[in-house]
Amino acid sequence: MGIIFIFIQSLVMIPLSLGLVQRGTELVDAFLPTEFTQIDSDASTQIQQLTFNEGQLAETSEKIIYQTSTLIVGTNLPEALTQDKLALDFTQDYAVVTLQKDQAFYDLRLVYTDEFIGKLKEATIYEGLKTEMYHQNSGPIFLSTILNIGGILFAMNALLILGISVLFYLTKKASAIHSLKESVTLSLSLVSGGSLLAMLVGFLTTDIFILFGIQSLWLIGMSLTLYVKTRFKRTVLNEAVNAK
Repeated sequence: MGIIFIFIQSLVMIPLSLGLVQRGTELVDAFLPTEFTQIDSDASTQIQQLTFNEGQLAETSEKIIYQTSTLIVGTNLPEALTQDKLALDFTQDYAVVTLQKDQAFYDLRLVYTDEFIGKLKEATIYEGLKTEMYHQNSGPIFLSTILNIGGILFAMNALLILGISVLFYLTKKASAIHSLKESVTLSLSLVSGGSLLAMLVGFLTTDIFILFGIQSLWLIGMSLTLYVKTRFKRTVLNEAVNAK
């Protein structure tokens, strides 16, 4: 049953994965805090005036370019200044972007490629960081995003199927259902059609709540239809399942 459940959910993940690939740099918005959009024009000008030689920063001194209570930007910043806050630190060999997730801070290193230097000097700092974060870390960013979305969809469907299965099981005294295992098997059989429909709709939208809504409405509708036609009596139920 576990393998069947994973297979059913993987059907929906196929179009979601393709849709996320097409979103490109938009995926970085979930990782890069909006605080980086608040870097003022003076700080942006100072960053654009930084000199790079053969992929290395020519500036060797410590310098704070921009600072708020939650964000600090500068060159060759000591670790004491970047602890427990968002940061953009231009060191000699790479830029260190300090990000936050679940109350924990972690560093992301961006190598000074020609494209990165060009983006810093031509686009806004936020757009430059977003583009380069995607180019240099597209694999981990995509994998993290798809795992988060898949985990949410997996959990919602698991609760839905378990809930419907429990309702089926509660009818055991007056129906042909005798165990929770039979209830889960029946629920998985009923939700399969909704998952196929959600997969097709997934090529049009990547909104997991719409796709989950399709699966849940399908399962509820099929459950009610099956009950009306069979009242879960064994002979009629077997005929309905065999016909399906």
